[in-house]
Amino acid sequence: MVLATTGCISVKTHSTIEPIYLTLDVNLKVQLQQELDSVFADIDAASQAIEEE
Repeated sequence: MVLATTGCISVKTHSTIEPIYLTLDVNLKVQLQQELDSVFADIDAASQAIEEE
């Protein structure tokens, strides 16, 4: 009797794949400021070298 009823059990599974959304904020102001500081430091160093000559 137990074996006869186990054959009638059905299990249905349903799975969906949903997209994952990510928000990525990049702080370009800080990077740009660092690059500008580097460029101006090079210019300042070059101008000091010219003044010393």
